[in-house]
Amino acid sequence: MRDSYHKTVEELGGWPDSYHRWSEPACTKHYDIWWGAFESVEGYSQGRVQTDEKLVAYIDLRRLGNFALYSLIIGHGDYLKTGVMYRLHLAIMEWLLDPNNPHATGLDYLVYAGFYQGGEGLQHWKRKFLFEPARMYEVERDESDQPDPKSETVIEKIRRAGKTFLGRA
Repeated sequence: MRDSYHKTVEELGGWPDSYHRWSEPACTKHYDIWWGAFESVEGYSQGRVQTDEKLVAYIDLRRLGNFALYSLIIGHGDYLKTGVMYRLHLAIMEWLLDPNNPHATGLDYLVYAGFYQGGEGLQHWKRKFLFEPARMYEVERDESDQPDPKSETVIEKIRRAGKTFLGRA
């Protein structure tokens, strides 16, 4: 685990002083959206702010043009057997595959770290959700150098298949 996962609340800026509502990012092609899975717990507080829910897992979805990546991802060990990470990932995929979602338009790739990073459990998770090893290269392109329109990205293949992964909770 990275050192940042072991920082105290104070090292991260302290407890919140008010409840913050989520709002969509202004730019549809460049953003960080923190997704969370919560357990309903009556009376639960974050510092002095009563939330009535406890964060048990999160994924930071970072989009940079035509690709997005899970830049930070973790689930509380006590909740992993409940499928919390599967549910969180599938909620993100449902959102990304929604044809009416302007924040997913033009997205071709979803990346989650090096395929072989992590132990057997993490590699199993990646295989189960169709992540596969790939090499990424940075290429400078001009306007005349466009990708082959006949080639299909993984995201396009999933969209074309018309799969519905899960219903609304």
